[in-house]
Amino acid sequence: MYKILIIGYGSIAKKHHLILKKIKPASIFYILSKHQNLKNNSDKIIKDLKEVKEIKPNLILITTTTNQHLEYAIKCCEYSKEIFIEKPLSNKVSISKFRKLYKNAKKYKTNLNIGYNLRHLESLNYFFKLLKSLKFGKILSIDIQVGSNLKFWRKGINYKLSASAKKELGGGVLLELSHELDYVIKNFNLPTAVNGLLLNSNSLGIGVEDTAYIYMLNKNNSNILPITFKLDFIRSDKKRLISVYTKKNSLMLDLNSSKIYYYNTNKWKVFKTFKHKINDTYKIMWNKILKNNKHNNLEDFINYNFNLINLIDKIKKSSSKKKMINVSKIDIV
Repeated sequence: MYKILIIGYGSIAKKHHLILKKIKPASIFYILSKHQNLKNNSDKIIKDLKEVKEIKPNLILITTTTNQHLEYAIKCCEYSKEIFIEKPLSNKVSISKFRKLYKNAKKYKTNLNIGYNLRHLESLNYFFKLLKSLKFGKILSIDIQVGSNLKFWRKGINYKLSASAKKELGGGVLLELSHELDYVIKNFNLPTAVNGLLLNSNSLGIGVEDTAYIYMLNKNNSNILPITFKLDFIRSDKKRLISVYTKKNSLMLDLNSSKIYYYNTNKWKVFKTFKHKINDTYKIMWNKILKNNKHNNLEDFINYNFNLINLIDKIKKSSSKKKMINVSKIDIV
Protein backbone atom coordinates (compact mmCIF):
# COMPACT_ATOMS: atom_id res chain seq x y z
CA MET A 1 0.00 0.00 0.00
CA TYR A 2 1.36 3.42 -1.02
CA LYS A 3 1.69 5.72 2.00
CA ILE A 4 1.78 9.52 1.82
CA LEU A 5 2.61 11.81 4.73
CA ILE A 6 1.67 15.51 4.61
CA ILE A 7 3.43 17.74 7.13
CA GLY A 8 1.51 20.97 7.68
CA TYR A 9 -2.07 21.33 6.50
CA GLY A 10 -2.71 24.82 5.19
CA SER A 11 -4.38 25.79 1.91
CA ILE A 12 -1.58 24.60 -0.38
CA ALA A 13 -1.37 21.26 1.46
CA LYS A 14 -5.10 20.74 0.93
CA LYS A 15 -4.67 21.43 -2.79
CA HIS A 16 -1.89 18.85 -3.09
CA HIS A 17 -3.91 16.40 -0.97
CA LEU A 18 -6.96 16.56 -3.26
CA ILE A 19 -4.84 16.08 -6.38
CA LEU A 20 -2.95 13.12 -4.95
CA LYS A 21 -6.21 11.46 -3.86
CA LYS A 22 -7.33 11.53 -7.49
CA ILE A 23 -4.00 10.34 -8.91
CA LYS A 24 -3.41 7.64 -6.27
CA PRO A 25 -6.85 6.93 -4.74
CA ALA A 26 -5.77 3.71 -3.03
CA SER A 27 -3.09 5.46 -0.98
CA ILE A 28 -3.13 5.83 2.79
CA PHE A 29 -2.71 9.48 3.84
CA TYR A 30 -1.14 10.55 7.12
CA ILE A 31 -1.30 14.18 8.24
CA LEU A 32 1.00 15.81 10.76
CA SER A 33 -0.54 19.14 11.74
CA LYS A 34 -1.29 21.33 14.75
CA HIS A 35 -4.86 21.62 13.53
CA GLN A 36 -6.77 18.52 14.58
CA ASN A 37 -10.19 19.56 13.22
CA LEU A 38 -9.80 17.50 10.06
CA LYS A 39 -13.11 16.07 8.88
CA ASN A 40 -11.98 13.25 6.61
CA ASN A 41 -11.89 10.15 8.82
CA SER A 42 -10.14 8.11 6.12
CA ASP A 43 -6.96 10.12 6.74
CA LYS A 44 -4.82 9.28 9.73
CA ILE A 45 -3.70 12.09 12.03
CA ILE A 46 -0.32 11.87 13.73
CA LYS A 47 0.94 14.24 16.40
CA ASP A 48 4.70 13.77 16.38
CA LEU A 49 7.42 13.27 13.79
CA LYS A 50 8.67 10.33 15.86
CA GLU A 51 5.66 8.31 14.66
CA VAL A 52 6.84 8.56 11.04
CA LYS A 53 9.58 5.96 11.50
CA GLU A 54 6.96 3.25 12.01
CA ILE A 55 4.80 4.43 9.10
CA LYS A 56 7.60 4.27 6.47
CA PRO A 57 5.90 6.62 3.98
CA ASN A 58 6.65 6.28 0.27
CA LEU A 59 6.26 10.02 -0.12
CA ILE A 60 6.51 12.97 2.28
CA LEU A 61 5.13 16.42 1.52
CA ILE A 62 6.56 19.32 3.52
CA THR A 63 3.91 22.04 3.32
CA THR A 64 4.56 23.90 6.55
CA THR A 65 5.33 27.61 6.82
CA THR A 66 8.45 28.54 4.82
CA ASN A 67 10.64 29.01 7.91
CA GLN A 68 10.22 25.28 8.68
CA HIS A 69 10.80 23.81 5.20
CA LEU A 70 14.52 23.22 5.48
CA GLU A 71 14.45 21.85 9.03
CA TYR A 72 11.75 19.29 8.20
CA ALA A 73 13.50 18.32 4.96
CA ILE A 74 16.71 17.61 6.88
CA LYS A 75 14.87 15.46 9.44
CA CYS A 76 12.68 13.57 6.97
CA CYS A 77 15.40 12.21 4.69
CA GLU A 78 15.74 9.10 6.86
CA TYR A 79 11.99 8.41 6.73
CA SER A 80 11.30 8.36 2.98
CA LYS A 81 13.01 7.95 -0.39
CA GLU A 82 10.83 10.70 -1.91
CA ILE A 83 10.33 14.17 -0.45
CA PHE A 84 8.40 17.10 -1.89
CA ILE A 85 9.08 20.52 -0.39
CA GLU A 86 6.75 23.42 -1.04
CA LYS A 87 8.53 26.45 -2.44
CA PRO A 88 10.74 28.18 -1.48
CA LEU A 89 13.16 25.80 0.18
CA SER A 90 14.00 28.29 2.92
CA ASN A 91 13.46 31.87 4.04
CA LYS A 92 17.09 32.34 5.10
CA VAL A 93 20.57 31.80 3.72
CA SER A 94 22.24 29.04 5.74
CA ILE A 95 25.12 27.20 4.10
CA SER A 96 25.38 24.78 7.03
CA LYS A 97 21.70 23.76 6.82
CA PHE A 98 21.73 23.39 3.04
CA ARG A 99 24.83 21.19 3.37
CA LYS A 100 23.12 19.18 6.12
CA LEU A 101 20.20 18.52 3.77
CA TYR A 102 22.65 17.42 1.08
CA LYS A 103 24.45 15.12 3.51
CA ASN A 104 21.24 13.47 4.75
CA ALA A 105 19.65 13.11 1.30
CA LYS A 106 22.85 11.50 0.02
CA LYS A 107 23.16 9.20 3.02
CA TYR A 108 19.57 7.93 2.81
CA LYS A 109 19.35 8.12 -1.02
CA THR A 110 16.36 10.45 -0.84
CA ASN A 111 15.03 12.19 -3.94
CA LEU A 112 14.18 15.86 -3.39
CA ASN A 113 11.53 17.86 -5.27
CA ILE A 114 10.59 21.54 -4.99
CA GLY A 115 7.11 23.00 -5.53
CA TYR A 116 7.75 25.51 -8.32
CA ASN A 117 4.70 24.40 -10.29
CA LEU A 118 5.01 27.12 -12.96
CA ARG A 119 7.88 25.10 -14.41
CA HIS A 120 5.14 22.85 -15.77
CA LEU A 121 3.08 25.59 -17.46
CA GLU A 122 3.09 24.81 -21.18
CA SER A 123 2.57 28.41 -22.30
CA LEU A 124 5.52 29.62 -20.20
CA ASN A 125 7.90 26.95 -21.50
CA TYR A 126 6.82 27.55 -25.09
CA PHE A 127 7.25 31.31 -24.64
CA PHE A 128 10.87 31.02 -23.52
CA LYS A 129 11.66 28.54 -26.32
CA LEU A 130 10.18 31.02 -28.77
CA LEU A 131 12.33 33.82 -27.39
CA LYS A 132 15.51 31.75 -27.49
CA SER A 133 14.83 30.73 -31.10
CA LEU A 134 15.35 34.40 -32.02
CA LYS A 135 12.39 34.21 -34.39
CA PHE A 136 11.54 37.72 -33.23
CA GLY A 137 15.15 38.84 -33.06
CA LYS A 138 17.54 39.64 -30.26
CA ILE A 139 15.95 40.05 -26.80
CA LEU A 140 16.43 43.65 -25.66
CA SER A 141 14.68 43.62 -22.27
CA ILE A 142 12.09 41.76 -20.19
CA ASP A 143 9.44 43.22 -17.88
CA ILE A 144 7.53 41.01 -15.42
CA GLN A 145 4.43 42.05 -13.48
CA VAL A 146 2.61 39.92 -10.94
CA GLY A 147 -0.08 41.02 -8.56
CA SER A 148 -3.31 40.19 -6.76
CA ASN A 149 -4.81 41.06 -3.40
CA LEU A 150 -3.67 39.04 -0.38
CA LYS A 151 -7.09 39.57 1.23
CA PHE A 152 -8.62 37.14 -1.26
CA TRP A 153 -5.89 34.49 -1.47
CA ARG A 154 -7.42 32.05 1.00
CA LYS A 155 -11.14 31.65 1.64
CA GLY A 156 -12.29 31.67 5.26
CA ILE A 157 -8.88 32.75 6.59
CA ASN A 158 -7.97 36.11 8.09
CA TYR A 159 -5.13 37.17 5.80
CA LYS A 160 -3.47 39.12 8.63
CA LEU A 161 -2.99 35.83 10.50
CA SER A 162 -1.65 33.93 7.47
CA ALA A 163 2.01 32.98 7.05
CA SER A 164 2.18 35.31 4.02
CA ALA A 165 1.68 38.28 6.37
CA LYS A 166 4.26 37.30 8.99
CA LYS A 167 7.97 37.93 8.53
CA GLU A 168 9.08 35.32 11.05
CA LEU A 169 7.19 32.60 9.16
CA GLY A 170 8.75 33.49 5.80
CA GLY A 171 6.05 35.86 4.59
CA GLY A 172 6.30 38.87 2.31
CA VAL A 173 5.76 39.25 -1.41
CA LEU A 174 9.36 38.44 -2.36
CA LEU A 175 9.30 34.89 -1.00
CA GLU A 176 5.61 34.29 -1.77
CA LEU A 177 6.04 35.18 -5.46
CA SER A 178 9.48 33.66 -5.94
CA HIS A 179 8.07 31.65 -8.88
CA GLU A 180 9.03 34.57 -11.12
CA LEU A 181 12.63 34.56 -9.95
CA ASP A 182 12.72 30.79 -10.44
CA TYR A 183 11.65 30.78 -14.09
CA VAL A 184 13.96 33.68 -14.94
CA ILE A 185 16.99 31.93 -13.41
CA LYS A 186 16.01 28.64 -15.07
CA ASN A 187 16.01 30.32 -18.48
CA PHE A 188 18.61 33.08 -18.18
CA ASN A 189 20.77 32.00 -15.21
CA LEU A 190 21.57 34.16 -12.20
CA PRO A 191 21.93 37.90 -12.74
CA THR A 192 25.33 39.55 -12.46
CA ALA A 193 23.84 42.41 -10.43
CA VAL A 194 20.53 43.25 -8.78
CA ASN A 195 18.79 46.31 -7.40
CA GLY A 196 15.72 45.95 -5.21
CA LEU A 197 13.17 48.21 -3.58
CA LEU A 198 10.86 46.56 -1.05
CA LEU A 199 7.90 48.57 0.20
CA ASN A 200 5.05 48.24 2.65
CA SER A 201 2.11 50.36 1.47
CA ASN A 202 0.36 49.89 4.85
CA SER A 203 -2.85 49.27 2.91
CA LEU A 204 -3.15 45.72 4.27
CA GLY A 205 -2.07 46.37 7.84
CA ILE A 206 0.64 43.68 7.81
CA GLY A 207 4.28 43.69 8.91
CA VAL A 208 5.98 42.54 5.69
CA GLU A 209 6.71 44.05 2.30
CA ASP A 210 3.64 43.96 0.05
CA THR A 211 5.39 45.35 -3.04
CA ALA A 212 8.78 44.62 -4.62
CA TYR A 213 10.49 46.40 -7.50
CA ILE A 214 13.50 44.52 -8.84
CA TYR A 215 16.00 45.41 -11.55
CA MET A 216 18.42 42.73 -12.74
CA LEU A 217 21.27 42.62 -15.18
CA ASN A 218 21.56 39.17 -16.74
CA LYS A 219 23.94 37.84 -19.34
CA ASN A 220 22.25 36.45 -22.45
CA ASN A 221 25.11 34.92 -24.44
CA SER A 222 27.58 37.83 -24.69
CA ASN A 223 24.92 40.50 -24.22
CA ILE A 224 23.62 42.20 -21.10
CA LEU A 225 19.90 41.58 -20.64
CA PRO A 226 17.99 43.93 -18.31
CA ILE A 227 15.03 42.33 -16.53
CA THR A 228 12.57 44.24 -14.35
CA PHE A 229 9.98 42.88 -11.92
CA LYS A 230 7.02 44.36 -10.07
CA LEU A 231 5.58 41.94 -7.52
CA ASP A 232 2.72 42.86 -5.21
CA PHE A 233 -0.24 41.58 -3.26
CA ILE A 234 -2.15 44.84 -2.95
CA ARG A 235 -3.80 45.30 -6.37
CA SER A 236 -7.52 44.68 -6.87
CA ASP A 237 -7.20 42.93 -10.24
CA LYS A 238 -5.16 39.79 -10.90
CA LYS A 239 -2.17 40.19 -13.17
CA ARG A 240 0.64 37.86 -14.22
CA LEU A 241 2.38 39.14 -17.35
CA ILE A 242 5.75 38.85 -19.05
CA SER A 243 6.45 41.55 -21.63
CA VAL A 244 9.48 41.11 -23.87
CA TYR A 245 10.95 43.66 -26.23
CA THR A 246 12.99 42.27 -29.11
CA LYS A 247 14.77 43.78 -32.07
CA LYS A 248 11.87 42.88 -34.41
CA ASN A 249 8.77 43.09 -32.21
CA SER A 250 7.15 43.16 -28.77
CA LEU A 251 5.76 39.97 -27.23
CA MET A 252 3.64 39.34 -24.16
CA LEU A 253 2.60 36.25 -22.23
CA ASP A 254 -0.46 36.43 -20.00
CA LEU A 255 0.14 33.53 -17.62
CA ASN A 256 -3.38 33.71 -16.19
CA SER A 257 -5.05 33.18 -19.58
CA SER A 258 -2.15 31.18 -21.12
CA LYS A 259 -2.12 33.39 -24.21
CA ILE A 260 0.88 34.77 -26.09
CA TYR A 261 0.44 38.11 -27.84
CA TYR A 262 2.54 40.02 -30.37
CA TYR A 263 2.32 43.69 -31.30
CA ASN A 264 1.26 44.44 -34.86
CA THR A 265 -0.19 47.54 -36.56
CA ASN A 266 -0.68 49.47 -33.34
CA LYS A 267 -2.43 46.72 -31.37
CA TRP A 268 -1.83 43.45 -29.57
CA LYS A 269 -2.82 40.29 -31.45
CA VAL A 270 -3.05 36.71 -30.18
CA PHE A 271 -0.09 34.63 -31.37
CA LYS A 272 -0.97 31.35 -29.62
CA THR A 273 -3.46 30.09 -27.02
CA PHE A 274 -2.82 27.14 -24.71
CA LYS A 275 -5.33 24.81 -23.09
CA HIS A 276 -3.66 24.35 -19.72
CA LYS A 277 -3.88 27.11 -17.09
CA ILE A 278 -1.84 27.66 -13.94
CA ASN A 279 -4.17 25.52 -11.83
CA ASP A 280 -3.51 22.56 -14.15
CA THR A 281 0.22 22.68 -13.42
CA TYR A 282 -0.18 21.05 -10.00
CA LYS A 283 -1.61 17.86 -11.48
CA ILE A 284 0.98 17.88 -14.28
CA MET A 285 3.75 18.35 -11.70
CA TRP A 286 2.51 15.46 -9.54
CA ASN A 287 2.13 13.10 -12.48
CA LYS A 288 5.74 13.81 -13.44
CA ILE A 289 7.04 13.35 -9.89
CA LEU A 290 5.19 10.07 -9.36
CA LYS A 291 6.15 8.62 -12.74
CA ASN A 292 9.79 9.65 -12.51
CA ASN A 293 11.99 6.64 -11.77
CA LYS A 294 15.21 8.65 -11.76
CA HIS A 295 16.47 10.81 -8.94
CA ASN A 296 16.98 14.51 -9.53
CA ASN A 297 20.64 15.50 -9.44
CA LEU A 298 21.19 16.18 -5.73
CA GLU A 299 24.14 18.55 -6.12
CA ASP A 300 22.24 20.62 -8.71
CA PHE A 301 19.15 20.70 -6.51
CA ILE A 302 21.03 21.97 -3.43
CA ASN A 303 23.20 24.49 -5.30
CA TYR A 304 20.31 25.84 -7.37
CA ASN A 305 17.96 26.37 -4.43
CA PHE A 306 20.72 27.85 -2.30
CA ASN A 307 21.54 30.38 -5.04
CA LEU A 308 17.88 31.27 -5.43
CA ILE A 309 17.53 32.00 -1.69
CA ASN A 310 20.84 33.86 -1.78
CA LEU A 311 19.52 36.02 -4.63
CA ILE A 312 16.42 36.86 -2.58
CA ASP A 313 18.71 37.82 0.30
CA LYS A 314 20.74 40.06 -2.07
CA ILE A 315 17.53 41.80 -3.19
CA LYS A 316 16.64 42.48 0.46
CA LYS A 317 20.13 43.84 1.16
CA SER A 318 20.00 45.99 -1.97
CA SER A 319 16.73 47.51 -0.77
CA SER A 320 18.05 48.24 2.73
CA LYS A 321 21.37 49.65 1.46
CA LYS A 322 19.69 51.47 -1.45
CA LYS A 323 22.25 50.37 -4.00
CA MET A 324 22.88 47.76 -6.68
CA ILE A 325 24.61 44.61 -5.44
CA ASN A 326 26.73 42.19 -7.45
CA VAL A 327 25.62 38.56 -7.63
CA SER A 328 27.74 35.49 -8.28
CA LYS A 329 26.93 31.78 -8.36
CA ILE A 330 28.09 29.82 -5.32
CA ASP A 331 28.40 26.03 -5.37
CA ILE A 332 28.18 24.91 -1.75
CA VAL A 333 28.37 21.14 -2.42
